Amino acid sequence: MKTRKIQYIVEITSDDRIRVEIITRKNAVVDFVVQQESSIKDKWNAIIRYNYAHGKPHKDIVNPDGTSKKEWIEISDLSKIIEIGKRDIMKNWQKFRKNYEEKLK
Repeated sequence: MKTRKIQYIVEITSDDRIRVEIITRKNAVVDFVVQQESSIKDKWNAIIRYNYAHGKPHKDIVNPDGTSKKEWIEISDLSKIIEIGKRDIMKNWQKFRKNYEEKLK
């Protein structure tokens, strides 16, 4: 079966963005990543990531050391989770970035 990959960036500021990758098959979402990335000390860092890795949708709260805390999402409609992730990041990106930066200290 043929899959289609859609990728785009939503710029929040010059140092903060949302990276979106969606893979569809027969017009249905089969995999995705919605990730807040922030440029800190001239390096882009993943801050928050919604994805479908491990066969179940979840939100990763990423730490500067690369570890993350998973929050499992009990919604089966992946398209809906993509929209939830984008809205959450747009609403809370400053708080997410601040929490990440505080862990750098």
